[in-house]
Amino acid sequence: MRKMYVLLFLCVFLVGLSNIGIAQIPAPPVLVSPADAATNQPVNITLTWNASTGADDYRLQLAFDNAFTLLVTDLYTSETTRNLSGLTDNTSYYWRVAARNSEGESEFSTAFSFTTMQKPQVAPALVSPADASTIKALSTTTEWTAVTGAAGYNRQVSTSPTFATFVVNDSSATTSKALSGLANNT
Repeated sequence: MRKMYVLLFLCVFLVGLSNIGIAQIPAPPVLVSPADAATNQPVNITLTWNASTGADDYRLQLAFDNAFTLLVTDLYTSETTRNLSGLTDNTSYYWRVAARNSEGESEFSTAFSFTTMQKPQVAPALVSPADASTIKALSTTTEWTAVTGAAGYNRQVSTSPTFATFVVNDSSATTSKALSGLANNT
């Protein structure tokens, strides 16, 4: 009779253990947005990933390289989104997320990349001659304000307000350029 009781007790004990929620390291999260290889992303961006069952928090890494040796951000958060601001214009970034609980940290998710948009260029402001002005001399100097980061400027002069034709259509590396050969009464 003893063999039967021992066997019955052992079966009940094993069934009871299978119902106990033994904590496990969570699975790596799945990245959602921005999509992998997304381009033209804003420099203030929200990264989003799916929740991992059993995760208490997440480790987010953002880097300049896909080996994650040049880290921009390495942080823990309990959320499945993270707002990042002040990223650099026209730059590629790589990001990945790991899930963590009391048992440990998961492997990192598959890394995604995105590229921020190029900063829009600001048009230079005309300094002289004033827009729609009448120039009495047959030559003058055109001047405009500098634009940060500009390598050069395209200058167009026209007698037409729609610029259908050009008197001058040239380039300059500086913010002023002589203008000569103008016709009278134009």
